[in-house]
Amino acid sequence: FPSHDRISHVKKPYGNNHGRGTNVHESSHFIVSQIRSDNIKKYGNNIQGLYYGSGKGIILQQPNIKIQDVSTKIPIEFRSYRYPTYFVSQLKYWNEDPLYILDEWTAYIWSGASDLQDYKLKNINSNSDSVSGCLDFTIYTLYLCLVIKEKDPDYWKNNKQFKLVIKHFLSLADKTFYDGKDIFNSKMQNELFIRFKNLSNDHEIKKLLILEFDSIFLR
Repeated sequence: FPSHDRISHVKKPYGNNHGRGTNVHESSHFIVSQIRSDNIKKYGNNIQGLYYGSGKGIILQQPNIKIQDVSTKIPIEFRSYRYPTYFVSQLKYWNEDPLYILDEWTAYIWSGASDLQDYKLKNINSNSDSVSGCLDFTIYTLYLCLVIKEKDPDYWKNNKQFKLVIKHFLSLADKTFYDGKDIFNSKMQNELFIRFKNLSNDHEIKKLLILEFDSIFLR
């Protein structure tokens, strides 16, 4: 179970006061922080930790870009209501760590999967915005990829692990979002999804998904 897997790997979980999905989300951040801290001595400060699942961690080197490069790349129509929090309010904290976007992406994937399981077990109702973060941050991550490809082409060309990681989490985001989007329904989610679904064939993020990531998330 996603909730047990994440919470069981944290010495002091966030707690369920705001729901188990939030506990899983915040506990995922705790795990990622610990993965990074445990590997700084070996790989240096310029790294990003991620939690793969089942007790396995991932280390990625940071590309030579800033989050601000990504924030200006994302068009207004794809920003969603989460954009001001992560790309404006928190920019001063994470601007030098562009792969922090993946930290948030994976946290939303895990929390969405947890809420989906709880719904199926009748532990929660559908009146929550549980899986839209998978869509929001999939879009943000695709623009992250485009910026890396443009501004740090050597990283994009040579860092095969990065692309494998993106592909892995795209698959998880795809499953979580499509399994949950009609259960955890919202007007803003639906509007963003319609814009995404109606991308023209020559749109840069649709072309990226087709050429680099086996069209994952395009259904």
